[in-house]
Amino acid sequence: MNNYTQINYEERIIIADLWRNKKSYYCIAKWLKRKYDTIKNEIERNGYIDKNGKFKYSAKKAHEKYLERKERIEKRIIENDYKLEKKIIKLITKDQFSPEQISGRYKKISHQTIYNWIYRLENIELKKEIVKNLRRRGKKYKKTSRLHGFQSITAPKTMIDERPKEIDDRKRLGDLEGDTVILNGKERFYTLVDRKSGYLFLKHLENGYAENIHKKTVELFNKNRDKIKSITYDNGVEFSYHDLITLDTNIPIYFCFPYHSWEKGTNENTNGLIRQYYPKGKIHDKITESNVRLIEKKLNSRPRKRLNYLTPYEVFVKNMDPDKTS
Repeated sequence: MNNYTQINYEERIIIADLWRNKKSYYCIAKWLKRKYDTIKNEIERNGYIDKNGKFKYSAKKAHEKYLERKERIEKRIIENDYKLEKKIIKLITKDQFSPEQISGRYKKISHQTIYNWIYRLENIELKKEIVKNLRRRGKKYKKTSRLHGFQSITAPKTMIDERPKEIDDRKRLGDLEGDTVILNGKERFYTLVDRKSGYLFLKHLENGYAENIHKKTVELFNKNRDKIKSITYDNGVEFSYHDLITLDTNIPIYFCFPYHSWEKGTNENTNGLIRQYYPKGKIHDKITESNVRLIEKKLNSRPRKRLNYLTPYEVFVKNMDPDKTS
């Protein structure tokens, strides 16, 4: 049985790091538990020559080359077959078939190719209609699964190392870090925290499904259009609809590297403050909108040392400058 799977982006990051440290193909293959030829082919195929004539390997550039090749191949299958494309649209929007069911029934095309085609669709209304029908299937998302709905499979994530320097340096307001806090059962708090001021947007969710994150983010953006410039998430499946958030709001979204929660430390610290009111593992009383607003107000009204003892509210809403506070 052939258990081979394609090299993924996280593996390419490791390959790039080991290659920079002059590790051999054999060493990298052993580290990733891959075959020697797999690593050799990956580096030689997706590497590049820099302006000084030196051979280099970059995870970002390698992944882009891989996606470009993959897209060129896949485009010939659906985009160049009008009848097939029309049939797939009907099966999803009229008959509520999933891409897996289409692939299993007709054998001509893989479910992954269908998901990728959906992501590439330039007809936004058609794309939304297809996504809506996929969501209707009511599948529960499990963190142990590799397939969390088509966004997590096909929508390329923009990683944190591609984030503009002004976001990294906390130079402006409106660059948010997002996460969820587990409450009772499926219930969550959705937290969005401004990197510069620490200002918290707190939302209550009945569950942590990706469509709820999408809905709450769009609602928040519509009320704060001039305030939100970007969002940084971790790799939780609840953020699988990140491309639809960007589609509906034009907000650029970035992702921390896996298991690097400290890369959004402002949010992590704020979630710790929320735990003062809702300790982990405790069964809480029914959460009301007034509870949520009270916590949000309290945390946004606490003076912060890093703000020269201004509050997040004063900095984010009133635009007071901590550097000019005596």
